[in-house]
Amino acid sequence: MKSYHRFSRSHMWFYQLPVSFAKLIVKHNKFFDKKKLTYYPERPQKSTLRILCDQIGHIFKYGFTNDEYYYYGLDVKGAKCDDFICELWSLDNLVYFQNNHPYGIKVTSDHDYSYNGCLRDKWIFALLMNEFGIPTPKTIGLIKNKQFTRPGEFSQSLSEIAKKDLDVMVKPIEVNGGEGIFHLKVKDGVMSVGGMVITVEQLGEKVGNGIFIVQSFIDNQHEGMKKLFPGAVNTLRITLVQNGKGDSELLGVMCMMGAHGAECSNWHFGGVCANVKSDGTVDQYGYSMSDKRVTKHPDSGVVFEGYKIPYYDEAVALAKRCMKSFYGLKSVGWDIAITTYGPIVIEGNDDWGLAAHQMVENKGWTDRYFKYMERK
Repeated sequence: MKSYHRFSRSHMWFYQLPVSFAKLIVKHNKFFDKKKLTYYPERPQKSTLRILCDQIGHIFKYGFTNDEYYYYGLDVKGAKCDDFICELWSLDNLVYFQNNHPYGIKVTSDHDYSYNGCLRDKWIFALLMNEFGIPTPKTIGLIKNKQFTRPGEFSQSLSEIAKKDLDVMVKPIEVNGGEGIFHLKVKDGVMSVGGMVITVEQLGEKVGNGIFIVQSFIDNQHEGMKKLFPGAVNTLRITLVQNGKGDSELLGVMCMMGAHGAECSNWHFGGVCANVKSDGTVDQYGYSMSDKRVTKHPDSGVVFEGYKIPYYDEAVALAKRCMKSFYGLKSVGWDIAITTYGPIVIEGNDDWGLAAHQMVENKGWTDRYFKYMERK
């Protein structure tokens, strides 16, 4: 198998080596406490020396330690590190492909153009999706400099939000991992966040000098998705890649669920994610930071294996439709919710979570990844 020559190294690689080795020594327990860290306690594990050798090999290969080592199950005897791609490296590599994708990237001979901003700015993304006629949550407005702006209107005082009954999600326009998102309700002029009544002044303090998009809350989630965890809008992460033939290929699908009271279906907020197979059913295990590897949802008790995702084929078809509209991007992970009327697009991600995909499949993506994104 071709391996090391595929992984381009930055000019800083050599200088990162001492720092990475120091991290390996200082954070010894983070890398070698197998009983605490393993996701596969029932399987025979590698020796501490073997794990140390794996980490050293990873440092020489990429320039830094493998922080996803236990997520991937690489501590299990027989697991091959070369089958799995490091997410930090893949993000840098993907930037190269996003910025050198063959569809219309070159603006002039002197300047390149990146389409990533079309995804990362949620305000721009929402306006584009509306223009494309793709189903998304209704965009209510934008909060910037503690001013509220409805699409096509002039900025107004933040107090305008309290003048109509609303049930909305407020999201930073460049949010990563669900950070900063909150659920805002307005009823008869009274505003509340997480069940706590707030004033306009307190809302202003909450948003600070940030820029936030205000979108309608999805209150018609399909019962088949709500059953997984009723406290959040559970979504699919459908990751596609342009195949260079005017079409896109499916790389993988995850079901992302809320858990432990979190309103956001995100791994970093205690959520659970599970692989979804090609027939639209959930795989045997779900994964989370707190519960690690489980066969059923820790709150709802729903058994994962064989659970059917409603409108699965339609969701994949919608993601592929989106991909055609964003021809300038090599690969996108589309977050799609399922309503009673069918799939609806929440957002697109250029940094779509290679680590999570490999983790929930318990399978490395080296061959799959380099089929489409190997530099010539």
